[in-house]
Amino acid sequence: MLAAEVGTRGVRVLCLRSEALPETWGLTGPVEDTPHGRFMTNGTALGRMPLLSEIGETAAFLASDRASAITRTVVNVSCGSVLD
Repeated sequence: MLAAEVGTRGVRVLCLRSEALPETWGLTGPVEDTPHGRFMTNGTALGRMPLLSEIGETAAFLASDRASAITRTVVNVSCGSVLD
């Protein structure tokens, strides 16, 4: 595993799993106004899709010293569209 290979050098291995980000779709109105957007939103545990800013804030936290003990993990920032 990559985390085992590079961890001894102080490198942490993390993955952000975000699924769909409606802000990247180029929509002019709310995502819920589109059939695809309604389908995606209804398929989440939180009843919404993640914002790009939430992905950025999560990435910033994981890169910070406050998360320095976290490695070899997948962080689910999908608002519950992925539940495993």
